[in-house]
Amino acid sequence: VPRHEIELRDIMPEHYDGRKTIRLTDRIVKVYAKWFCGNDARQANAQMLSKKGDILEMDWSQLRLGYRLGICFTLMIWLCFDCLWNLFSEGQVTLGGRSAFPVFRACGGLLLWHWCWAGATFVWRRYRIN
Repeated sequence: VPRHEIELRDIMPEHYDGRKTIRLTDRIVKVYAKWFCGNDARQANAQMLSKKGDILEMDWSQLRLGYRLGICFTLMIWLCFDCLWNLFSEGQVTLGGRSAFPVFRACGGLLLWHWCWAGATFVWRRYRIN
């Protein structure tokens, strides 16, 4: 037996082999069984086990997708508002009249094409379309 294990066993004997943890677990199960399961410890143990698909094992990809789509939608609304509002309210040329606008429009078109391609690929794979 290694020396550090002997020292740990001598310092904290109830923690070394888990006796204190087992007693605490039994107390928690008894309290849970009393409050929620009609004193049935077996049912309390079954309910307290971690379940597959627990909230901590959530797939975060849909949240990330929604966040990114929300940002894209907000930027699109902002761009349209900026282009149209100044044109109609003040008669001034805004971003749409500048020489760099075709570059932004091309980037937006490429981004839209990429999103449509990704959406089509997702649908084809999801429903097994060849």
